[in-house]
Formats: sequence, C-alpha cells, structure tokens
Amino acid sequence: MVKNTYGFVVVLSLSQLLSFVQGGGLSVTADILDYRVSDFSDWKKMNDKVISVAAEEGSWRLYHDNHYTGTEALICNGVTFGKTELEAKGLYKQITSIRRDDNACRLEMWEHEYERGHKTSITGPTELLSNNDQASSVKAVGGPWAVYEHSNYEGKSMTICAGDTLNTHAKLNGFGDTISSARPVLSC
Repeated sequence: MVKNTYGFVVVLSLSQLLSFVQGGGLSVTADILDYRVSDFSDWKKMNDKVISVAAEEGSWRLYHDNHYTGTEALICNGVTFGKTELEAKGLYKQITSIRRDDNACRLEMWEHEYERGHKTSITGPTELLSNNDQASSVKAVGGPWAVYEHSNYEGKSMTICAGDTLNTHAKLNGFGDTISSARPVLSC
C-alpha cells in the first residue's frame, strides 16, 4: 500500500488507492499507475467507486453531491470508514466531493471542572497531551474520542461521544486529572 503523509486516502478497489494531497493535487495509484490531476474538480470522475476512506491527516467532510452539497459525513483525523460506515451514511460508492475541515473534530480540555481555567484543544491522535494529567473538564466536538490513562493510548480508556461534555470528576468516571493521551475513534 502506498502511504501519503498529506491527508486523505480513499480505496476504490482492492488494486487501486486514491490519495488526496493537501494543496490541490490528486494521485491515483494502482500497481504501476500514477495518475495526477490539477484540482479536486476531477474527483467527479471517481464518483460511484469509493468503498473505503481513511483520514490520515486532518478531518474531512464527505458529500454525496457536487460542490459540497447533499448528504454529508464528517471523518475525523485517524479514523477509517469502511463499507458498513459509508452505507449507514448513504455514501457507499456515492461520494462526489470532499473538503478538509481541520477544526471540525476536536477534543477540548479544561484544567478545572465546569469548563474553567486553561483550555487546550487537540484535533488528532495525540500520544502525550501537553496538559498531561490536568484535564478536569472534557468536550468531544464533531466525533467521538477515546481518552487514555497513560501515554501512547495505554491503560484504562473511556470513550466520549460527539457533543458530550464531561465537566466534573464524577462525570469523568475516574478520569479527572488522569488523561494522558487521546484519539478520535469510529463510534461511541
């Protein structure tokens, strides 16, 4: 498999890999094929073929129709949607346009209960938080997040659903002032 460090991977079939590159390039790679187009407008040529997507860097909005319209789904940095997830969102073999939105998925953390004190936000998988063991309030925005007791996603974990704010030690279920790493996950 060819890996692209810039952003977004879409699997068209078992033998093809489509990588969106930050800055407007598009690269389709099969065994020996390297097809490049100048902008995302040529994405429509790939419509009705996408069977899996992975956000390798950044968060992305996927759309059913051209020009960022129609059914929309958000995929957070580090998350992969397969056939089941895309079908549930009405986008299996139906993605026509995509847009990067790095602020759409984030985990917000405050040093005190009830969202008070210093606030830190992350937008992707973080193996060691800058506010290690200091979060007393946590809010998941855009998608679900897993928080971990130790760095490198080790130790006890807890999933926080999109839109949930856990703003007391009691609501954090033993995770108040103990969160050391976090990452977006597929579901709650």
